Amino acid sequence: THWIVDALRAACVADARSAGDSGEVVRLLRARAESVEERRYGGPAPHVVAKLARLQLALGEALLAEHIEPDQPQQQQQQMLPPAAVAAEALQVLSSAARVLRALFCSRHTEAKRAELAHSRAATLL
Repeated sequence: THWIVDALRAACVADARSAGDSGEVVRLLRARAESVEERRYGGPAPHVVAKLARLQLALGEALLAEHIEPDQPQQQQQQMLPPAAVAAEALQVLSSAARVLRALFCSRHTEAKRAELAHSRAATLL
């Protein structure tokens, strides 16, 4: 039944994105990642490792997007730094996503490159 809940949350993420509710997007992506990670069972099942990495990438990007206006010039972005806790969370999930995507697909893969770039952006915030 957990896959049904995840599918519903995925649909809610899409709705929240289209409504422009970045806080709800972050909340739902956290819930999806926590569900897939299955910490209480010792980590994700082998068949969902890539899914977890993709969810972490989406969560990290959403955390960064919620706190940095992409259309702003670089000088204004630096004045709008997110709180340290949000930057640290983004850095953590993006680090994990980048590591797993690089290991699974190689560093030249589009998603691995995207994760590395987002990780670099998050690292500059701390």
